[in-house]
Amino acid sequence: MKEENQKNYINYYGIGVFAFLLILELSDLVQYAIESILIISKVSPKMTLWFPDVLSFVVYLALIIWAIIKFNKLKQLNSRKFLIKLIISFFILLLFQYAFTFYIHEFLMDKFSEEYDLYFDGLKGNYNLQGYVAFIPIVQYLILGILLLLKNSSQQRTELKL
Repeated sequence: MKEENQKNYINYYGIGVFAFLLILELSDLVQYAIESILIISKVSPKMTLWFPDVLSFVVYLALIIWAIIKFNKLKQLNSRKFLIKLIISFFILLLFQYAFTFYIHEFLMDKFSEEYDLYFDGLKGNYNLQGYVAFIPIVQYLILGILLLLKNSSQQRTELKL
């Protein structure tokens, strides 16, 4: 029985790791896609710098909250099968992201070179703005930590009441 609990623990740990990585990569893919669309649409460079990051952050936050709520019921799932599905999903997403950055992004930069030049020229001198955008990943990790601590403390209070 102890060995079965240890296997489930490892599966649950793997589910957490791969779910987090999948969410992070999915929000990054949303960011890249929106950024490319805005560049091609000749939206102002400042807006193109901020909007994809903010939208990616909203997607990340929504998926993290959804995952914490969903994965709270892991005992009802076959942890091994679910872990395998997450790992496969993660690698499929990585392949898609690779194809997007290597093939699609290259194609877009060739076809819309003037738009990309305008975007990069518009970013020159906006170092403070670029610095602020760099804080978004830090905020993502901070929110994840807070959500996990809040969820953990509410579970501990529930266990103490029982």
